[in-house]
Amino acid sequence: MNRRLVLLNLPFLRTKDPRATLGDVSLRARLTRDRDIDVASVTWAVNTPGADRGALAEALMDELGRGDPMLGVGCYVWNEPVVQWLLPELRRRGFRGAIVLGGPQITYAGAGVDRDYPHADIFIRGYGEDALANLVCGSGPDGAIPGVSYAGRDHTVTFAKVDYGLLESPIVSGLLPLGGFQRWETQRGCLYRCAFCQWPGGIDGMHRLARRRIELESEMLAGSATEEIAIQDPIFNSDPRDWLSPLVALDRHGYRGRLAMQLRPETFTGVEDFLRLSLAHRCKLEFGLQTIHREEMEVILRNNNLGKCREVFAGLREAGAFVEITLIYGLPNQTLDSFRRSVDFAQENATAVRAFPLLLLRGTPLYCRRDELGLVEDESEIPQVVASPTFGRETHGQMAMIAHELAQHAEVQAAEWRRVLAT
Repeated sequence: MNRRLVLLNLPFLRTKDPRATLGDVSLRARLTRDRDIDVASVTWAVNTPGADRGALAEALMDELGRGDPMLGVGCYVWNEPVVQWLLPELRRRGFRGAIVLGGPQITYAGAGVDRDYPHADIFIRGYGEDALANLVCGSGPDGAIPGVSYAGRDHTVTFAKVDYGLLESPIVSGLLPLGGFQRWETQRGCLYRCAFCQWPGGIDGMHRLARRRIELESEMLAGSATEEIAIQDPIFNSDPRDWLSPLVALDRHGYRGRLAMQLRPETFTGVEDFLRLSLAHRCKLEFGLQTIHREEMEVILRNNNLGKCREVFAGLREAGAFVEITLIYGLPNQTLDSFRRSVDFAQENATAVRAFPLLLLRGTPLYCRRDELGLVEDESEIPQVVASPTFGRETHGQMAMIAHELAQHAEVQAAEWRRVLAT
C-alpha cells in the first residue's frame, strides 16, 4: 500500500546555504529504502525577508490535499513561533491528518511535550530516520516504536536510534546536490555535556558514520564543484584516535576546496599528522572556548585547559592555519570585564574571534536552572539571555556591540583567507 508523507522543512538559511538542508535530505534518503512511501518535501525559510505565513499555509494545504498524508515537521528554536502559529492554522483550514513532530524542540523536552503542541498527534524524540519510516509504514502497534509517543500518552521519554551502518547517505542518494557550499556530517552525538548545548541529550553517545559511507561521500565531494565544506559534527575531533580519517579520505581523493569544522583544543592530537595533509592550509579550525574564567566555566560545565589551548593555538598559527575562537556572552557569573578579558585572550591566540549570545535551549541544564540562576530572556523570536545577577540589559548591549565588531573583523579575515586560497 502506498503511504504518503509530506515533510515540512522550516530552516534558518544563511546567504551561502543551499536550499536542500542536511536534516531534511537525511530523512528523505532513509525513506527511499521503503518503496511504498511517497514523500513530498516543502521548504520555507523562516528568515526570508517579508516571508508570508499565509502563503506557506496555502501552499502546504495544497500539498496535503493530495492523497491522505501524514505531515512531518522538524521543530527547532528558530522556527518555534512559526510552528505554534501553523499547526492550529492548518487545523482551521481543514487538515485532519496526523501531524508528526520531531527535532530538538521535541527530543529535549521532558514528558508531556504534547501539552505544548495541542494540535499535533505524534512525537519523535532522537534520530528520526528509522522511527519515521517505521511510523509511516505502520510497523508495530501504537507505542511500540522506540522514541515515538502519542498525544495524551506522552508520559515517559525514550529516544529513537538509527543503525549507523545502514543509514543512507543523502549525497550518494543524489538528494543533496553538490557544488558551491556544502554541509557534511561524519558523526553524531558528543562526548561532552556542556550545560548550554542540546547535542548530547543522552541519546546514544558519539558515533562515527559508516566508513564506507564517508569514503564514498569523500570521493563524490572531491569530484564535484564543491568549493567549501562545513563539517556539521558537534566536535569533529571528539575521538582523538580517529578524528583525521575523513580528512585523510578527502585528501586522498584530491579535494581542492576549503573546509570548516568545530574542534576542542584539548583533544587536538596529531597536530603534525594534520599539518602534513595537503588540505590542512585550507581548513578553518573553529574552537568553541566560550570563556576563560573558572567561575563561568564551572556553571556551564565547560572546563578549558588554557595551557593546552595556548599550546595548540600557537602550533597551528605558526604553521599558518586559520584559527577561529568562539565565545558566548550572557553567561551566568559573567561581567562586562570578564567578557572583555575572554575576548583579549581569544584575540591573542586566534586569527579571528566571534561571540554569540547565550540561548536557553530546551532541555539543557541552563534551561532547567534559568530561574535558580536568575537568567532573564528577551522577547525576540529566538530569545536570548539579556540579564542576570551579574549584568543588566545595558551591559548586555555593550557585550553585543563588542560581538558585532568581532563578527565584522572575522568576516574580513575569512574573506581574505578565501581570496588568498583562490589565487
